[in-house]
Amino acid sequence: MSVVSCGIDFGTTNSTIAVAGHQPEPELIRLANNKYTLPSTIFYAADKPYPLFGDEAGEAYMNGTEGRFMRSLKRVLGTDLMKAGTIINGKSRKFENILAQFIKSLKEQAENHIQAELKKVVMGRPVHFRDNDHAGDKKAEAELRNIAHSIGFEEIFFQFEPIAAAFAHEDKLEKEALACVIDVGGGTSDFTVIRL
Repeated sequence: MSVVSCGIDFGTTNSTIAVAGHQPEPELIRLANNKYTLPSTIFYAADKPYPLFGDEAGEAYMNGTEGRFMRSLKRVLGTDLMKAGTIINGKSRKFENILAQFIKSLKEQAENHIQAELKKVVMGRPVHFRDNDHAGDKKAEAELRNIAHSIGFEEIFFQFEPIAAAFAHEDKLEKEALACVIDVGGGTSDFTVIRL
């Protein structure tokens, strides 16, 4: 039996997960909203012990449910906010735990789909988490690695998001080509010229 691994695109605006190794071809996982992407949002209702994610989080917030709505979670990586944390419904919470809950929800949905535990992950990352801040950029990747480890991943790899997109394009090419890969995200935009 081949080793099942996954790829996670934890985006500022939307996130997604794919698995490889359980079928001949890699597969994008349909998430709780029956779509391949889930808004990167979380909502802590004042009267519930567990958070809501994605569309459910947005709906609870828009319907006026009492609680704390958060989005653009990825933007705190590499900043002082990661240590400072925040207050949610009167209680102090660390951002590493908040991000872990969101990413774990993606992992669990994929595991439920394939009926197997995922231990290996390739996580997409922007070329720079933090502009003009080399130390903050390294810190952001280390924080994301620690979060992935805390939710049960044992092998954790990173791939620049525009390079991952280039690999997907390269798979369809019949001859060598020069490509411009443009990754426009909610938090960062990356432009890469690559020979494939």
